[in-house]
Amino acid sequence: MGDAFGMLLQECWNPTGPPHALDETVERDDGRTVVSDARVYFAPYSDWTAPEQTIVHLARGDVLDVGCGGGRLAVEMQQRGNRVYGIDSSPGAVRLCTSRGIDAAVASVPDLPLLHKPFDTIVMAGNGLGLLQDRETAPAILTALARTAREGASLLGTTIDHTAFVDDHDVRYRERNRERGRLPGQWRIRISHRTVVTDWFDYLFLAPEELEDLVAPTPWSLSDVHLDGAHYLAHLRLK
Repeated sequence: MGDAFGMLLQECWNPTGPPHALDETVERDDGRTVVSDARVYFAPYSDWTAPEQTIVHLARGDVLDVGCGGGRLAVEMQQRGNRVYGIDSSPGAVRLCTSRGIDAAVASVPDLPLLHKPFDTIVMAGNGLGLLQDRETAPAILTALARTAREGASLLGTTIDHTAFVDDHDVRYRERNRERGRLPGQWRIRISHRTVVTDWFDYLFLAPEELEDLVAPTPWSLSDVHLDGAHYLAHLRLK
């Protein structure tokens, strides 16, 4: 086991030109493998989805970028005048962000009380709401994030409505999740790069009404949803 994600980002990144062409390989616990272009982690603003472009227009003040990855949004927001602090569980990702001029640390949500930094905006981009993991963990994560937020803060997160996944494998996977008491869009996955793989972890794809249910018992309220097909930006506000 190792930091496959960080290794992929560092190998893909090219500080003097376009990113190198590499594939990201995600394996689901039912054996399905999803391969995608890793260069998306370094795509320019003009190539982003509409929900992610909206994030940088809504972000204000001091920003916490949760799951900052290669620093795509952090760099853009910082160039637009925000003070950005990034956290990621991948040491390789954090090293890359630091090399790009982003103040970042290896951390996960349970480490947030150690930050001692209040934020005006919390960002969970790149389908970052998937980091909410599951029905039981999501409210605890959202509550922990609220403790780092200033009065009137916003949480801006993106995800994909899993009901758009109509492949037979995905339909059966949702059905199996329901039978096991899991959220239908809860994937158990790991990332591999060359000979290195991450640990298995849970990652959520949420329909808007499911997200609203997860938010309800927390200090946040779901203020707005910016739709772009199955992909959407959820705008949460501190109550």
